[in-house]
Amino acid sequence: VRTGGTSGQPLRFTADTFVRRQKERAYLFDIWSQVGYRPYDLRVRYAGDVFGSMLRYNRLENVWIVSPAATVDGELGGLRSWLRTLPPFFLHVYPSSLYTFIDLLGEDLFRSLPVQGVIAASEMFPASDQVRFEQEFGLKIAHWYGHSEYAVLANCCRECRVFHFY
Repeated sequence: VRTGGTSGQPLRFTADTFVRRQKERAYLFDIWSQVGYRPYDLRVRYAGDVFGSMLRYNRLENVWIVSPAATVDGELGGLRSWLRTLPPFFLHVYPSSLYTFIDLLGEDLFRSLPVQGVIAASEMFPASDQVRFEQEFGLKIAHWYGHSEYAVLANCCRECRVFHFY
């Protein structure tokens, strides 16, 4: 048992929980590999809350988490400058937030960043939007749906645009 959850309550990790998370991680890496991602390549994730700042780095996953709640006008200049300093990375977003992220940065800046591919999670990505984005920006999207409760994990097939369940 570890403490330190967001509510201050003990976090309980059992051997079963650890095994489930590792299995899911293997499936995610398989899905993400469709856009060239290799385990522990750098990601920038535009999702989640970062309490007290706009950015948080998770070194175990090699991911920078950018808080959508903190991307206000006063902070955008710093975010834009910081993104320019990054080596090649994969952008991790919800489908509904991809264009919001691009709009915040500006399309010219987004196009100049060393984004290697997009990994889009947890929501339906309209097929026409995905195809349009891939053609317009020249970046592939790996798209999947999964539950944090580990009840389901599915990959959106690039050929038929249907979810296939693991």
